[in-house]
Amino acid sequence: MYEDLALRNLGDKRLGGLSLHRVGELQFKYLAKSLSRGLASAIDDGRDELPRVHLFVQEADLAKLDSAQPISGQRYVSARLFKGGDVVKVKARHRGDFAYHWGFFKRSWRIKTKRDDLFQGMRRFNLIAPKTAFLYSNHIGYELARLIGLLAPKSAVVNLNLNGHHQGVHLLVEQISESTLRNAGRLPGDIYSGDELYGLDIWTGLDRQLFESPGLWRKMAYDNHYPEGYNAPIVALLTALAVSDQKALAELLDLKDFARLNLWEQLANGRHMDDVHNWRLYYDPGRGRFFPIMWDGMPWSDLWLPHDWRNAWQPPEKLIASSLMQTLHDNDEFLRVKAGVYRDFLMSDKPEHLLQKIAELNRVVSVSAERDPAILTEQNEWVTVSQSKDRMQDNIEIARRIIEKLRSSNLEAGEIDQTDETAIIWSGVIRLDVDTVVERPLIIEAGTKLVLAPGVSLFVRNHLQVNGTPDKNVTITAEKGRFGAVVLEGEKADHSRVSYLTMEGGSGYRSDLREYSGMLSIHGVQDVVLEQCALRDNAGYDDQLHVVYSGISIRNCTFSAAPMDAVDLDMSSADIVDSRFTGSGNDGLDLMGSRVRARGLSFDENRDKGISVGERSRLDIRGSRFQGNLIGIQVKDDSVVSGKELKFVDNRTAIDAYAKNWRYETGGYGIFCDSEFSNGSITFDRRSILDIEAAACPEVTTLAEDAVDRLKKELGQFE
Repeated sequence: MYEDLALRNLGDKRLGGLSLHRVGELQFKYLAKSLSRGLASAIDDGRDELPRVHLFVQEADLAKLDSAQPISGQRYVSARLFKGGDVVKVKARHRGDFAYHWGFFKRSWRIKTKRDDLFQGMRRFNLIAPKTAFLYSNHIGYELARLIGLLAPKSAVVNLNLNGHHQGVHLLVEQISESTLRNAGRLPGDIYSGDELYGLDIWTGLDRQLFESPGLWRKMAYDNHYPEGYNAPIVALLTALAVSDQKALAELLDLKDFARLNLWEQLANGRHMDDVHNWRLYYDPGRGRFFPIMWDGMPWSDLWLPHDWRNAWQPPEKLIASSLMQTLHDNDEFLRVKAGVYRDFLMSDKPEHLLQKIAELNRVVSVSAERDPAILTEQNEWVTVSQSKDRMQDNIEIARRIIEKLRSSNLEAGEIDQTDETAIIWSGVIRLDVDTVVERPLIIEAGTKLVLAPGVSLFVRNHLQVNGTPDKNVTITAEKGRFGAVVLEGEKADHSRVSYLTMEGGSGYRSDLREYSGMLSIHGVQDVVLEQCALRDNAGYDDQLHVVYSGISIRNCTFSAAPMDAVDLDMSSADIVDSRFTGSGNDGLDLMGSRVRARGLSFDENRDKGISVGERSRLDIRGSRFQGNLIGIQVKDDSVVSGKELKFVDNRTAIDAYAKNWRYETGGYGIFCDSEFSNGSITFDRRSILDIEAAACPEVTTLAEDAVDRLKKELGQFE
């Protein structure tokens, strides 16, 4: 029993050496400090600028949590949370592996809400007792991550009240999940957690082997296009790391985001994402690459500062905390990208924004520190309020020194080598019998017929120009059976133009690491134009045209007889004009997290929706017709539609609005003016609003956020 308790109280010398005797000393000092501060630590005197979270747990349940720590504290109990003027039911438990999270007066908590009653858009979040003298510790790390451009969970510095009693400053941090990705405008995908070698469930004897075994990673979210236990991406990454396969790493990792992570480590003097713990890796199915997610970075921790840093300390020239980052520093392409990332940051006003954020946190948190019942350092030492305020001010000096050091290093982005960019030109009849990757610009001349063998796909990773004309269309078809997919992807393909193209007989593409669900798939490309194109007769995969993380203009195009969705836009922007969507087995146009301006469209005989507007999408549509669809327009999940001069004819349901996905706080908002309805019902649920007789329809770009705010307010979602 003592061995179990000692390990989790850091009694094991390998993990810090906090003995039970030391625990007793700290608790005694807490009691003395609580008495000396008196009522000031138990009441809200109105001076704080920090938001306050009120949590209520019955005394019997508090006793259950404390009955056999740390195991008992990991089991949820019923609780209540003050939210939007009401007290709502939640589940609560203690959070954290080590005693500084649950062994003293200030506890760290994990809260879980009901699916239909999220808290500030979160279902699971943490209220973490700070483990640094400057209290806002990891929150400023997440703020820095967002400033640099890294993925990071929602976070805030709050005061916590438990059963009406002031518990001091806590860090509110979203528990990373699929919702984190959606809120960041990313596709749902695998999130791998590398935390298995340290903490409550430590695997002894496997020290520093996190990047050597896939079995030491677990999924926090997964891509539902693959089985939940599927782990090919992390296996591929660790295999490439094991042999330092730089080419494979460059294809598996988003080098720019890992360069941003290295910049974060350098700016934060952070060493907490190491070969043991604190890694969160997101495998983006739309880009086929891993992206880091910031977690528990501990910026400017005293653990990594010399005791006399104020006198002589100079930030390290190059800080590398993990074997993954060390391997990347042997990659010339990574070093080139890193130099550009550093230069762009240091030449911007973002360093000054960082210093301003620190100063503002110092100001507001200092007030709460005066009434905080327990301020501890990373070494579990008591800190006075004066010492805490001094340490807050230190952060400005530490960050300034690091910024000056980086600037004085004269980092300059390397120039991109000029490789052969001579265009490839196709004309006449072109046959492809195997999967083909084109890395140079590709021009397809008018009248060209591209014939792909069964299952064969074409990948274009540079500028594409299809020069069809009214009397000489370019055609892409299958030799027999069905070809795979035509894929246009990557930044080099920006500004591609496709005119008078007819495509039929395709399906899609899937490998161990990638899926392209459209006969024509466009991933990560901006300013693409499709005009006078016709797509039809695809099968086997979901979409005729699938657009992901891209910007596209579709003009005078026809999409017909798709077995599922005709056009699927995910996390993209589009301008769609004078185009037709006919006879789809599912939706004519399906939007997820996208922004669309539409004019002069027609949706006929689609078996589900003409347009599905979902998952925080924005649609501005004018002068369009919906006829014979199951549903004309459906708007859901924090999405907004502004429609003017629309005609709805013989649809079973003209317009529908509802809340489908619990990860979004509201259903749909739609405003329609100058529109005609012939047959077809109009339906909406209690979490949605439809106004079909509006006097005017403002552009959705100006309407959107006001509409969602109104919707949340009417549904009682405001705090």
